[in-house]
Amino acid sequence: MFEQVATADWAATDHVPLLLVRFEWEELAQRYGFVFTEDVDELGPVRFAVLATSFGQVGLVRYTESRSMRGTAVYVEEAADHELVHRAVVREFGLTGQDISWARRTDELLVAVRENARVRELLAGFGFDVRATDDAAIDSEPPLELLAVDSAGGRFHLTGDAGYERQVLHVGAEGTVVFASGLREALQLVIGRADGARAEVLELLRLDLPAEPLSSTQSVWHDSDDRRGGPTVI
Repeated sequence: MFEQVATADWAATDHVPLLLVRFEWEELAQRYGFVFTEDVDELGPVRFAVLATSFGQVGLVRYTESRSMRGTAVYVEEAADHELVHRAVVREFGLTGQDISWARRTDELLVAVRENARVRELLAGFGFDVRATDDAAIDSEPPLELLAVDSAGGRFHLTGDAGYERQVLHVGAEGTVVFASGLREALQLVIGRADGARAEVLELLRLDLPAEPLSSTQSVWHDSDDRRGGPTVI
């Protein structure tokens, strides 16, 4: 449970952004009763609230004149376990996948998938060949970034602005479908139940799975512009 505390001890330099939620500070104030302090720092006018949690301070920060960042950033202590804190924030605020426009853990997960040789080897065994992206480039609108190739020659693409949480498309013989709401869910669908080699890749990626394997039909959005029914963050 989060408890709002005084802002006097808050130091943004000791914290890092964990995720960006699509809600403006006014909506968070109305939903949760938070009081946002008005201030100005080197980045410009800002509204922020500081919360005390079992894993340290959390800051809700909105630079009110920023045009490049829409919504409110959630800052956490740099030394915190970002995976655990992410889950706690999502749970406490009741967030869904479409409430989040960027997440630090997704960026870190993509780096692990692409740069950890053992992870790539294991994923290739599940028909998700990340190595096949090394010499591939795609020029399209909206932006498509090749993620992996399956055993039948189908391709998985990240779609959308790289600065935000991106859907995963699958392009195969039967056409193009939205495979997952994001990289984490795509990996859950590919890996399935946690046993054998799956357990190893899950541990390497610090990836959790539901008790029952997801079906890709559970996460397909037939209209990408209607995101109100997006899946809950796992």
